[in-house]
Amino acid sequence: MQVLPQLIPNRSSSDVPIHDARPARRRSAAATPFVTNQRDTPKAGKLAEFMERQLAQQRRLRGEVQGLVGSRLFRSADDRSAVLIAVFETEEDAKRFRARSANDQPFGAGAAR
Repeated sequence: MQVLPQLIPNRSSSDVPIHDARPARRRSAAATPFVTNQRDTPKAGKLAEFMERQLAQQRRLRGEVQGLVGSRLFRSADDRSAVLIAVFETEEDAKRFRARSANDQPFGAGAAR
């Protein structure tokens, strides 16, 4: 079993709270959120740049990704890695986001609201 280094919230991610990304519509009571996590280890000395790019993308995509409830970015205490946790309304929303990310398409294009 791999043990992750201690994670601490990135102070600059406080302007991207997890509840702000959700559109005004309400989820059904039966819907269960789908949570993803991704650990990234940038090259030595590049974590700050990586974190800034991730935060810029979060700001740019806010309200544009169908089904995204929100996300949080954490950095390790030793400044060597980061973890991105994202919450989607459904697993299908997460899969759609990954597919668009892989194809590098605009996230707002054609998204049904």
